[in-house]
Amino acid sequence: MTHFGINVTFCRRLWQQKQQGFWMIGLIVGLFACGQRNSSQEQPDKFNVVYSEGHLSCELQLPDKQLEVAFFPCGVNQIFALGKLAYDTSSVISEEKLPTLEFPSVTDWVGPYQVSLLENATSDLPKQFTGGWHGSNGDGTGEPTAMTKRVAVTVDGEPKSSGFSGMSELVSLNVVNLIEGYDYSGTASYLLQESVNYQLLPNCSIEVRVTIIALNDVVIHRYYGMQSQNFAVFDSVSYASPTEIMNTEPVRTNNSCLKNDAVNRIILSGEQGEYELELILNTEKGLGTFDYLADVAPRAFSADYGKSYFNLVNGKKLILKKGESVFWEGTYVFK
Repeated sequence: MTHFGINVTFCRRLWQQKQQGFWMIGLIVGLFACGQRNSSQEQPDKFNVVYSEGHLSCELQLPDKQLEVAFFPCGVNQIFALGKLAYDTSSVISEEKLPTLEFPSVTDWVGPYQVSLLENATSDLPKQFTGGWHGSNGDGTGEPTAMTKRVAVTVDGEPKSSGFSGMSELVSLNVVNLIEGYDYSGTASYLLQESVNYQLLPNCSIEVRVTIIALNDVVIHRYYGMQSQNFAVFDSVSYASPTEIMNTEPVRTNNSCLKNDAVNRIILSGEQGEYELELILNTEKGLGTFDYLADVAPRAFSADYGKSYFNLVNGKKLILKKGESVFWEGTYVFK
C-alpha cells in the first residue's frame, strides 16, 4: 500500500506538471498566433511605385486589400491629376493580377474655379467653371481652359524621371497648372497658376496642398477646393468634426452638413464598412478657415450626381492682386 501510495502521488504530480506544460505551450502558441495576426495587419513601411510613360502608379496596402492610386493627364484640359483608383481584394499580390474593382476618374478631385479679371467681375458674362475637368462649355466639353505646365515626381527625396520602378516610403508629386478665367475670350491669357502637391504615404493617405497665385488682378467668385468622386462602393456620406459625426446621409442625394461648427471631415463609407474614404480639411489656416464662405452656406455638401465637396469660396468674393497667393491643405485617407 505504501508503494502504491507513493506511485499515486508521483503520478498526480506528473499529471499536474503535464497540465502546466500543456497550459504553457497553449499560452505560447496563442501569443505567437496573436503576434502573427497583428504583424500581418501592420501597415507596411514601403509601397510599390511605377512612373512610366507619363503615368504615376502607387500600390498601397490596406488591411485586407490593395489599393492602386494612379495619376496621369485627365479630361478636356489634360491636367495631370488623380485618374484612377483600383481595389484588389485577392489574397495574393502579383504583377499579373487584375484589379477586382477599378474606378477611373470622370471628374476633378481638386476643384475648378469661377474666376475672372477684376475689371470683368461685374460683367454680364456667365460665370462658368474653368480648370480641372471643365472646358469652355462650362462642363467637360469644349476648348481647354487650363494646361499642366510642369510635373515633378520625387521618391524618398530623390527626383525621378519617367521610367522609374521601385519601392518607396514617400512619393511627392508636384503639378503646376495654368488656369484661364470664364472671360478667357476677352483676356487671351491665363489668370491663375495652381501648384498642387501630393504626398503619398504607406498608411494609405494622400496629403494635398494647393497654392494659387494670381497672374493678374483677379476675383474668384466660387471655389470648392477639396472634393471627391463618390464611387459605387460608397452608400453613405457623413459630415464630422474632429470629435463627432454630425449627420449621415445617403450618398447619391443632394445633402450637406447640418451645422457648420468645427466641420472638417467628409466620410464616405459602404459595403458594411469594408470601404471608406475620409476627406480631412485643415481648417486652421489658408482657405480652410472659410473666411470667404457666406454665413448661411454649408461648409461641406454632396450632390446626387456622385460628388462631395468642401465649400471654400462661395458668397464672398476673393480678390487677389497680381502676385498674391492663397492656399489650402487637406488629406485623403483610405481605409
